[in-house]
Amino acid sequence: MSKARSQRPFEIERLLRWPEAEDWDTVPAGRRAVDNGELGVEGREAACITPISATTGIFVAPIAVFTKKITGWDLYNSLCTIEALDSGPVIKRIGLTDARRQERDGEVNWGKFGSLLNPHTNLLNFFAHDKTGLKLAQWTFWSGTSFHPTAPARDSVAGNIITDSFSTGDLFYSPHFRTFLCVYFNALPGTFRLRYALEGRVEGKWSEAMELLDTEAGTKVPYNFAGHAYPGYDESGKTLLLSWTYEGNWTRMTRVRFE
Repeated sequence: MSKARSQRPFEIERLLRWPEAEDWDTVPAGRRAVDNGELGVEGREAACITPISATTGIFVAPIAVFTKKITGWDLYNSLCTIEALDSGPVIKRIGLTDARRQERDGEVNWGKFGSLLNPHTNLLNFFAHDKTGLKLAQWTFWSGTSFHPTAPARDSVAGNIITDSFSTGDLFYSPHFRTFLCVYFNALPGTFRLRYALEGRVEGKWSEAMELLDTEAGTKVPYNFAGHAYPGYDESGKTLLLSWTYEGNWTRMTRVRFE
């Protein structure tokens, strides 16, 4: 490991400044779309897009299947591609992850906490959280010490890359800090937490959590949710766009500036 790689991640806590007041006007949150008995969970709940080329990205969309009488719900993830064309974006579903099978196998719903194209291995990494923390899969599964063909049991601390409480968030590589960052919501009324990989590896070790931004909740809904980070809006990594759902029906955004 180079000297720069080993030292740079530790500067983040000292260099991190309180976000400047750069909020945009709120806009209505995403709407649901029903198709053949399937309900696409609102976009603000979905993981962010992972770019895999200059014009193509992937994302894992949570889909709810319901009966005609709406007597019950079943949730699974659908792996999708999105392609930027001159005529507009084109989204295709390329695979399904059946939550019913996962429930029987005792697995988490992979991809519900997002994905990334690992710049060190060129492998797609998929993340999921359970009651104990955050877990990692690629074509094999992180067991806590190495990758194995068998997935860790749901709610098993041993398989975590980070042990904490998670609701929504994103994990990505920062070219500015030259390591991986994890930005997430984990407590009401809605506080963004930040961790960074101490050794530049997505599987850990990870820093302790620090408060990145305490969002102000509204009056009708006394908490915020669906917090996400969008690193793709600044390829330098010197700024980071954040969004969250406010008053249960509006999306608010702000930008964090690093030095």
